[in-house]
Amino acid sequence: MKIDILSEVPEEFEYHITKDEKADTLYYWYTPRMEVDSLIFKITSIDYEKDYTARISIQERDSLII
Repeated sequence: MKIDILSEVPEEFEYHITKDEKADTLYYWYTPRMEVDSLIFKITSIDYEKDYTARISIQERDSLII
């Protein structure tokens, strides 16, 4: 399976995808923080292709400092 972002992103855009082992969930972590309300992705596999829109919710930054 391949996940490509179709939304316009800045040149310094970086991302990481993690899978929740207890659920059927993928987490898409990215930087820098962008002022958008959604991101558009194209998901492709051998016999599958579909565009998805992920809505972005406003989350407070974690105060944990390591």
